[in-house]
Amino acid sequence: MYQYFQPVQIFSQLHQQYDFIWQFETDARYTGHLYHFLEQATAFAKQQFRLHPWERNSYFYIPAVHGTWDEFKNTVDHCMVNLPTVWGPMPVEGPNVSKEAHFLSPKPTAEIETCTWGLGEEADVITWLPQFNPANTGWPMRDVIYGFTEGQGIPRRSSPVAMSRLSARVLHMMHTDLAEKGLGLGSEMSPTSWALYYGLKSVQIPQPVYHAQE
Repeated sequence: MYQYFQPVQIFSQLHQQYDFIWQFETDARYTGHLYHFLEQATAFAKQQFRLHPWERNSYFYIPAVHGTWDEFKNTVDHCMVNLPTVWGPMPVEGPNVSKEAHFLSPKPTAEIETCTWGLGEEADVITWLPQFNPANTGWPMRDVIYGFTEGQGIPRRSSPVAMSRLSARVLHMMHTDLAEKGLGLGSEMSPTSWALYYGLKSVQIPQPVYHAQE
């Protein structure tokens, strides 16, 4: 139940020639050139650094409020000075991160400048809306949690709706943890949370969002 990405996991297992898979809901509509849109989204994600991605991803980027994208990034970085942030995997009970170590991107070291870590790296998860911590929110699927001993205390991120680009790597991890350990989260929490647990690159794509006056 609430496992909309499970068919994508199975597809990835059966068709391992694909490094990345786009998942869209059937009611999605785009009036422009979709191929160009996806190419631009992929290129944007590849240019994002690993410094404070979860903090950036949690915002709606609004140019009239935040200024240019570089100004927005600098504001987030400034707000995070001397505050804890996530570098690499966030350990939780259940997923065996060490078992999957050969899949992981490197953590920052003295040889890797933290300000440029991740530049040019493909994103394992690309979403269209913010990636936020659903705990203590009114989002109805925030507590759809299976198999985790930490229960509602498990760290997690969500990004409704169930439309994203996912790497074969993150799909493999989601599939293995679900099939072998019974670990699962509500659909829109799954890709972003597994990226969080295993230290994978996850990016929200800023885009125009319009609301009808009614």
